[in-house]
Amino acid sequence: MFKNEILTSSLQERKQIVIDDVAALGYPYNEYDQGRKVGGYAAMAQFSKGNISTGLAYVNIHLDRNKDMFWGINVMEAYMKFKKYYTPELKDKVKAKMLSFNILNADGTALSGNTENQRLMYAAVGVVGAEEWPDYPVNYATIARNYLLSELPTITKQGYFEYDSPTYFIHHVGPLLFITEHLKDATLRNMAKLTLEWYFASIVGEWLHGYWVTSQARTYNAQQEPGFTLDESAVLLWMLFGDSRKPIYLGNETNLKFTTIPFALAGYELPDIFKRIATARSTTYTHKERMSRNSNRPCKTSYITPDYAVFSQKDNRLAQNQLHRWGIKWVGDTYNDEPNTFFMKQHYSEPINLNPSNSEYWMGGTNMEEVLQDGGALIAVYNITNSNTWIDGPVSYNGIKATIEQDPFNRNGWIFFHTGKMLMAVRTAQPYDWPYGTESWKYGGYQRALRSDGAKNAVIVETAPLKDYAGGTCIRELDCFAEAVLTKTVVDFSGVNTTNPRVYYKGLTGKEMEIVYATSRKIQGVEVNYANWPLLDDPWMHQNYNGDKLDLVHDRERRTYDFNNWKVTSSIM
Repeated sequence: MFKNEILTSSLQERKQIVIDDVAALGYPYNEYDQGRKVGGYAAMAQFSKGNISTGLAYVNIHLDRNKDMFWGINVMEAYMKFKKYYTPELKDKVKAKMLSFNILNADGTALSGNTENQRLMYAAVGVVGAEEWPDYPVNYATIARNYLLSELPTITKQGYFEYDSPTYFIHHVGPLLFITEHLKDATLRNMAKLTLEWYFASIVGEWLHGYWVTSQARTYNAQQEPGFTLDESAVLLWMLFGDSRKPIYLGNETNLKFTTIPFALAGYELPDIFKRIATARSTTYTHKERMSRNSNRPCKTSYITPDYAVFSQKDNRLAQNQLHRWGIKWVGDTYNDEPNTFFMKQHYSEPINLNPSNSEYWMGGTNMEEVLQDGGALIAVYNITNSNTWIDGPVSYNGIKATIEQDPFNRNGWIFFHTGKMLMAVRTAQPYDWPYGTESWKYGGYQRALRSDGAKNAVIVETAPLKDYAGGTCIRELDCFAEAVLTKTVVDFSGVNTTNPRVYYKGLTGKEMEIVYATSRKIQGVEVNYANWPLLDDPWMHQNYNGDKLDLVHDRERRTYDFNNWKVTSSIM
């Protein structure tokens, strides 16, 4: 366990912590195929600390693992960064391995890989390998380069399929960093660097003191926290932004921090404006994104306050087995405040013999759920046609400080939660239940599941900053919030049981929301215009969907990216 409650302000200090942690772990024999995925990074940590013989031993072990894109990229990263320490015999061994490492698909016409991150890894290996060894296969090099010349302009104007994945983000930006650090081809190297910075621009507006508060295409843990995590990108983002507690990894998951090593050792550093945007959290704002390369065509919203966030996406209502469609996240002051998240979902697959202590339980999103969000209020509607005719979500004993139920006997009213940082009200269209309490998977604390049964259902979530009701005990503050919700809001569930479930809600702000399943989403009686949803937008950035210009602004600095001409300009206003 690596627990560090200290918020380290220096990037160089945080980099050294990562290097020291990885070096202390030694060679990852317990990882997939004895270090296939990260063995080269283990060697890099040893080299950086001057343990040359240990690093060389790790390289030799790693070279004999089974080959795939993860293996290929970290073989190359270790070699290109530290080949000055390699013996002539070891250099020849690396060359032989890489020239025989097939990066193409079965018919040899395109890169191998089932996902974007895999193809980026193969492409990075191909273009750098071609420069390093003149006898590198020409078709590998040509296909890899052509892929990047096509893919990078598309990413920077239309986004990417595996958007905002806490696991796979690092496997998108890692290959781009590798190209930025080691490719001689100035044109492609520059394109990779600017694309790398586009990726970070897409997430800095969604960062809230260590929490990535956004809907996600691919997450294995919908309750992701810094406290206990299996997200490979978690340590990277902590290292770069530094305004949060350091993530903890347990058991085999300690290996997940290895992938941060190339960033810890890189000569390249992300421009400071990115960190300043990621940590500027004194006011409330909304971040929007559009990631239409994903088949769900999501239009994403994150409403972010200094202490909590509400996030969701409008999409094509496709089922995806790692999709996290909506949630509420509040900031925890210590690891003991986690899990500190709430969501409900209809299950992607039959959760037989599963409960919230199993990793698979909260994974995935179905094609039977739609969401409408306006600021800190959210409605989700469900039209369930399979046998999983219920919705449920986690309620953490650690993350919730007080609870009041409007109708605890019939369980058919509002539930009010005090999280210590914000106030939240939840109401389901059908009666709810607390079917079981269980140990929270990975966290060591306890949580219970809030469940509501019914093929036609809906949930409304209303939130408020604690300061709006501060004064006295948690129960007193929660009572004041509950009174406001009960007297100022209007709920109409009368249309829930129709063919296309309908819900109307007038929230604490006085704004009206109405969603009709598969039909309509309205705010203040006006249909939400998703056709003009931006690629990226918040107070510090804007880029139109398919637009070639990205503007970043913080304080008096403006940084403008031109993805047609692959130029970046910076000015002080």
